[in-house]
Amino acid sequence: MKKKTAYIIGLSLLAVSLTSFAISVSHFPLKEEKFAEWMENITNETLINQILLPGTHDSGATVSIYDVSGKCQDLTIEEQLNLGVRFFDVRVKNIENQLFIYHSFINQELLYESLLDDVYAFLDSHPSEAIIFSIKEESEPRGASVATSELIEQICYRNLSRWYLEKDIPNLGELRGKIMLLSRYDNNSVGLNLYDNWEDSSTFDLNNDGVNFHVQDEYRLNNNQLKYQSIVKCIEYSSQAPNVFTINFCSGYIDNIFTNALTTSQYINPLMIDYFKNDNTKPSGIMLFDFYSLDIAEAILG
Repeated sequence: MKKKTAYIIGLSLLAVSLTSFAISVSHFPLKEEKFAEWMENITNETLINQILLPGTHDSGATVSIYDVSGKCQDLTIEEQLNLGVRFFDVRVKNIENQLFIYHSFINQELLYESLLDDVYAFLDSHPSEAIIFSIKEESEPRGASVATSELIEQICYRNLSRWYLEKDIPNLGELRGKIMLLSRYDNNSVGLNLYDNWEDSSTFDLNNDGVNFHVQDEYRLNNNQLKYQSIVKCIEYSSQAPNVFTINFCSGYIDNIFTNALTTSQYINPLMIDYFKNDNTKPSGIMLFDFYSLDIAEAILG
């Protein structure tokens, strides 16, 4: 009996010890936290388009249909922010005058304003950082009496101090602690206009609001290797055109029913990680990834 009691007491003490260890470990700084303030040491005078900004394509798309279609990210917005993402491709649908995050017809079960709350909280904790939102209306409104453009802009004006809504390229000092708006929706009146002249699934140049953009967004693919070549070509362009705002999508899918965003990202992402680790040409501007990860952050931000 004494042996049994001692055994039980020993197990109890072990459990307490392990619990205490787990609690202490949970308070250790996460490895990712070194990317939470990576902009801190960049000079205020640097124009935002001259910085390499990690981004995510369909940033809020974490829900899929039978793991086949719709999902583009594994990480939450908060996790993406802590891993250094500074450009968010936000897709919304207006349902009864509320904005929900959508990818195509798939409801991502996330309110736009909830996503914003996470970004506001992050900027409160990390005021050295600057965020860019590209907001796109993903599909037609349902049961709405207020236009999507009006809802988006009302939300901006409710927290005006948190937004940069000018039609120019700011320097980092002007943008710290704020969100810059790129407007990919019709009838936009604030932020840089990326709605007019946007081409579908191609590489193209546009000049809106007096700003020159170079965009690589070839997403309907015949061949993943050709996509990789397009990404590298855009990187090389950005390194030679410091006055242009370059947006380089690493996302896409083979244009048939058997592949999805994950399939292409499993091909492209390792190639991009190797590219950055091997000291190739350094890009500027925005690079957007599907299934952004710690490995990508390590490669791009060190």
